[in-house]
Amino acid sequence: GRSSALDVNGAAGALYVDVGSFDVVPGAGAAAPSAGLTVSLWINARTFDASASQDGRLVSRATGVQDNDHYFMLSTMLGRVLRMRIKAGAARRTHTLIAQQGALNANEWLMASMTYDAATGRMALYRNAELVAEDTHPDGGALAQPPAGTDVPIWIGNNPPGADRKYDGLVDDVRIFAVPLAQAQLQSLFDNKLNTAPTVEAGDDQTQVWAPGAIFHFEAAVDDDGYPRGSRLAIVWRVVGGDADAVSFDDAHSWHTHPSVSAPGRYVFEITVSDGLLATTDTLVGTWLNPDGATPGVDAPAAASPPPAAAAFS
Repeated sequence: GRSSALDVNGAAGALYVDVGSFDVVPGAGAAAPSAGLTVSLWINARTFDASASQDGRLVSRATGVQDNDHYFMLSTMLGRVLRMRIKAGAARRTHTLIAQQGALNANEWLMASMTYDAATGRMALYRNAELVAEDTHPDGGALAQPPAGTDVPIWIGNNPPGADRKYDGLVDDVRIFAVPLAQAQLQSLFDNKLNTAPTVEAGDDQTQVWAPGAIFHFEAAVDDDGYPRGSRLAIVWRVVGGDADAVSFDDAHSWHTHPSVSAPGRYVFEITVSDGLLATTDTLVGTWLNPDGATPGVDAPAAASPPPAAAAFS
C-alpha cells in the first residue's frame, strides 16, 4: 500500500475531493505554444462498477454530465479504458477521446494521464506513461475557462455537481499542469514514483600488516530496481576517517576497488551509490598495522628506556 494515498469510496455517501475553482493557465512568461493541460495521477480501483455507467471520474471540471458541460475531464469508461474531454477554442466546444487499448485492472496501481496541446490541438491519453490514444481537437486553441465570476470546481473522484459518476478506489500523486507534458516527462513522473534507493553493503572490516605496495581488496554488494529508466548507477569511494591524502584507489568508481596507503593507520572508507535521484551509503574500516603488528595510535609499544650511564672510574 501507499501511506499517502487517498481512499475515495464509491459506495453510498461517496467521498470526493473538491480542490476548488481555479483556471489552469500558464504562468507569467510562459510561451504561448506550450500552453495546454496535463492531468496525471496514480489510481488503484477497487471496482469499476461504482456508477451505473462504469464511468468513474478521476479528475473533472464540469457543470453537468453531458459532453459540452465539461471544461476538462479524465475518467475511466465502460470497457475499463481511459477517457478524456477538453473544451477549447473560440467555439468553446468539448471534444471527447476514448482509448481503444490499455485495459485497466482492479486492485492494481497504475498512472493515468491526459495531455492537451493548445498549439496543435493534440489530445493524448497515457497508461503508465505509454500512449494509448491520441486525436486532434477540431477547434484547437486555448483551453476554455468558465465565464468570469462563475464557480466551476475541480473534483477528484466524482463529477460536479454530484452526478452518479463515482470512482471507487485509491488515488495518489494528483498533478495538474498548464502545459502539455511530453511522453518522456510523463515517463520521468512514472519512474520517479516507482523508484527506490539502491542498496549497498561495503563489506566486512579488514586488517593487515602494512608494507610498501600493500593493498586491500574491497568488493561491495550493490543492487538497484532499474529506475529511473535509462539511468546508470554512479559509485564513489572516499575516505571519511584517517588521512585521506595517504590513500590511493585504483578505481574509486567501481563496486570493487583496491586502495593502498603510504603509511600504517586506521582508515574509514565510505561507498556511495546513486541512481541519479536517490543515493545510499555504507562504510567499512581498513586498518594497516605497523610492521611489528601494533595498531598505530592504539597499542604502539612504549618508548624504550635510555641505557644506564656508564660507570665512572678514577
